[in-house]
Amino acid sequence: NSEEYDSRKETGFNGIKNLGATCYLNSLLQVLFTLGDFRKSVFAMELPAEDDDDKIPFALQKVFYELQNGATPVKTKRLTKSFGWDSSDAFTQQDLHELNRLLCSHLEEAMKKQNAKNKISELFEGKLVNFIQCVNIDYTSTRDEA
Repeated sequence: NSEEYDSRKETGFNGIKNLGATCYLNSLLQVLFTLGDFRKSVFAMELPAEDDDDKIPFALQKVFYELQNGATPVKTKRLTKSFGWDSSDAFTQQDLHELNRLLCSHLEEAMKKQNAKNKISELFEGKLVNFIQCVNIDYTSTRDEA
């Protein structure tokens, strides 16, 4: 007789239930949830539950709330449904990069309405600097690249 694994009891964190082939989605959600500034930004959005334009952000808020406060593994059915997936899509491996882009795009749109329009880019965009320093002569060059 095997006991159910209690993630919260063992690790202090709540888990996410795999709905089929959603391990990539679960991994993305867990990583995003552990980013404190990202999680705070998601919770800070004031979203009406019935607004179709904000379906994905609202569903993500619910998942994050359940991850933070729930006692049982979180089900992501509301979130996957907000992506336009049906139950068979949960059994098909999706592209993680495309999913992250979709998620961030919807969050960015919702945050624009909240006076936090650049929050996603502040959190996830970087800047590349080309830096050259000569060893034998006193010359240094820096150039920002797009």
